[in-house]
Amino acid sequence: MAKKKTAAKTEENAAPITEETKAPVIEQPEETKSPISENSEEIKEETLATDDNVNESSIDQDESVELSIDDQPLTIVIPYLKNEASDDELLYALRAWEKNLPNCKVIIVGDSEEYFSDEVVHVAHEKTSKNPQIDVTHKLLVAIASGRLPERFVLSNDDIFPLGEVLPPDIYTLKAFGTLGAGTGKSGGVYNENAVRTADLLKEQGFPIHRYGTHTPMFLYTKELAELIDLYEAESQGTLLTSLYFNTYYPTARPTQVTGGKDDPILASVYRSNVEAGLLKEVFAKRKFMNVNNDGWKAVKPYFEKMYPNKSRFEK
Repeated sequence: MAKKKTAAKTEENAAPITEETKAPVIEQPEETKSPISENSEEIKEETLATDDNVNESSIDQDESVELSIDDQPLTIVIPYLKNEASDDELLYALRAWEKNLPNCKVIIVGDSEEYFSDEVVHVAHEKTSKNPQIDVTHKLLVAIASGRLPERFVLSNDDIFPLGEVLPPDIYTLKAFGTLGAGTGKSGGVYNENAVRTADLLKEQGFPIHRYGTHTPMFLYTKELAELIDLYEAESQGTLLTSLYFNTYYPTARPTQVTGGKDDPILASVYRSNVEAGLLKEVFAKRKFMNVNNDGWKAVKPYFEKMYPNKSRFEK
């Protein structure tokens, strides 16, 4: 359970959760509110962005953008467990980030790769829990304790790829995948149990239960994240951290809904190996982000190899 407190909400901004902990209202950039990712695979079982027609807004892959906040480059933080990654998807995720967000910095938390250059800040962490969400929380705590995280950062995964120029609203806009509940993930699975626990914790405080783990990069604040982990004791019980974060700090938000399916203009979730070539071509041309599972990586890897044949500055 979360630490004893009285939940409080305001009409305008996320209010302190409790009089005891006094979780602060987050100072947000002018562009938009902040978005984190729950390093989970279970959402993959519910979204299939590999069906028939695609109806998305286009994004130009030939142009790049220098995106920063307060004249500081954005930092991409990726929790990484090598034995659970598909082949070299992290390598191509880094190449995609360099192409589409050229001045970004990268912090990898967890395992390392031999090809990492000095441009990658590596924070070592060994797997500490069989519960994937607890392990990710521990990785984030280690990154925070290292002092290498900036005040604000972008949380992503090794299986998330920007498909075109990244603009501020692409990251800052809050996105959700419906609501949390017993139907989230495979019934009886670890992710399902974590989702139900997260929903119960939020309901106890009178907060909404939007499901913010969408497999898209999200923006959050380091100090507030650390306070949230402590508040909900997320280092010792499995929770969906992104859903705790945004439902708690932004209780009145109306997040953009994504599915990763055929009608989603933002995300393509590719979870089978035999995707039609025409559909994939259209997805690469029009979607903003892609995420994959092991089967999906087999379908899209040839496209990434063709798009990014050269090393990035994150490689030796």
